Amino acid sequence: MGQQGIEYADKLYKQAQRTHRIVQNLLSFARQHKPERVSVQINQALQETLALRDYDLRMHNVRVHLDLAENLPVTSADPHQLQQVFLNMVNNAVDAILEHSTDGDLWVRTGFDGDRLCIEFTDSGPG
Repeated sequence: MGQQGIEYADKLYKQAQRTHRIVQNLLSFARQHKPERVSVQINQALQETLALRDYDLRMHNVRVHLDLAENLPVTSADPHQLQQVFLNMVNNAVDAILEHSTDGDLWVRTGFDGDRLCIEFTDSGPG
């Protein structure tokens, strides 16, 4: 198999992985819970979401750097919807990183901006 064939196989593999994540997200949507607002610790919700992707992130050589503000207040939100948003952000970051590299970094930060809670995802991918 020539270099072009190797590159083509690599692209196919990456797209298959991306498709797998999309299908998993669709299945998650299919099992959606009735929306409910409950008290949520944002940092805990983020850490639980990242734990779901821990193995996959390590297998793709994506290093996760957490900068979580201490003493964030509890907020009222739907934890399942938050988890879906966080998963989508992580999936997008991984796709961006792996598009041009075999490893990378994902930074996740929480904090305050005035009276608002902020959650920031930054990756080492292009763009």
